[in-house]
Amino acid sequence: MNKDRKIAVIGAGMAGLSAAYRLQQNGFSTTLFEENHVVGGRTITAEKDGYTMDLGAITLSPAYKETIQLIEETGAGDACVPFQPVLAIAREGKLHNIDLSSPAVSGIKSGFLSFWGKIKLLKLVPTLVKYWSKCDFEDMSKLEELDVESCESFALRKLGQEINDYLVDPIIRLNMFTLPSLSSVVDIVWLMKMFSGTQLIQLRGGMGAASKSIAAQLEDVQLNTRVTAVEERDGRVALEVDGTTRYFDGAVIALAPDAALGVAPWLSGQQRTWFEKIKAVPSLTIHIGLKSPPDTPASLVMVPSTEANEVIAIVLESNKCPARVPDGKGLISLHMTGQWAETQQGLTDLQVALNALGVISPFMGDLEDQVDMVHLHEWTHVDHERPVGFYKSLRNARPEFTRGRVMFAGTYISAGIEGAVISGKRCAEALSMELKKTDR
Repeated sequence: MNKDRKIAVIGAGMAGLSAAYRLQQNGFSTTLFEENHVVGGRTITAEKDGYTMDLGAITLSPAYKETIQLIEETGAGDACVPFQPVLAIAREGKLHNIDLSSPAVSGIKSGFLSFWGKIKLLKLVPTLVKYWSKCDFEDMSKLEELDVESCESFALRKLGQEINDYLVDPIIRLNMFTLPSLSSVVDIVWLMKMFSGTQLIQLRGGMGAASKSIAAQLEDVQLNTRVTAVEERDGRVALEVDGTTRYFDGAVIALAPDAALGVAPWLSGQQRTWFEKIKAVPSLTIHIGLKSPPDTPASLVMVPSTEANEVIAIVLESNKCPARVPDGKGLISLHMTGQWAETQQGLTDLQVALNALGVISPFMGDLEDQVDMVHLHEWTHVDHERPVGFYKSLRNARPEFTRGRVMFAGTYISAGIEGAVISGKRCAEALSMELKKTDR
């Protein structure tokens, strides 16, 4: 019976892919619409001149259980490669390495914090012990009790200026693309839990391999297709698709909040209020192929805003996965702030890349003569801010995402790829239940 019911999923990021795959598993005839030429959203991979580049997400945490299961189910499990990278934190013109193969010893030896700074880190233990068990991808509002101050306020009050500047700040910037003053303290506790292990996971062929493997299992994926409106009409769901009206029995909107409001302006109540309050964070990713690999073992450089507030983080792709670059070459990806990107308007890609290399030269050295390839990707919504009160408000808004015949999936219930995958799965389950009611 389900095969006669048609479902539309709008948006082919990980949330939309997850929803479409699970709905198809449940027997529904599912159509996935994506206005871009490729699936993946923030997990896309590009190739140029022999270089393979992750344009958005760069790695997976082993804590991403649902994501890893979905990748394995869709045939890309063999592409997942656990690795123990060397991380680096820039401080006072130097890179201070932390080798995840022996994080405790490496962290103690590293100079990214002073001796007393490392001692002060022990003050963080009671908070982590109290709240780690509540770090649940299914419902981040479980941490609303903690959602009373910003990361910066918490760090300065409990840990001091040094730890705020050289640990909390770079962790928040790397993962949330914003500042600790604009993020709830929930975020730092959450991130320390999610990435507390000694391993990360990369994908052969880039992060886009995951989204492509899921899309390959779907019966109907329509790329370069724009949906401009979604609404319930007479017991069905009407979509305006490239100027024509198409009818479905249900729909999942898996778009960023501002885009979701654009196609569903009829939203009201807690959900509309919540969506309207969300502030998108823009970013610019600059991929630079180098004539030779940089002289550092690090796969990832975290950059405190005190060192260079224009750059959020540096990924050394040629260290993370040497097979993604031509023999003997190097590849770095610079994640720059949206504010800095605005100052580069009107310049050529090469000029922008050279300006970015100038920003990181105090701790990465002079790389301008090494440039072999440049590729830029601008993100208007790489993530959204999660300020104080965000997780408290989530408790009220969350039930609205999975009501009626039009449901909403995305990084709403929790951040990152795992949050998106779980959100899509929950929408598929809820929509399946909703349509079963009408069959009775």
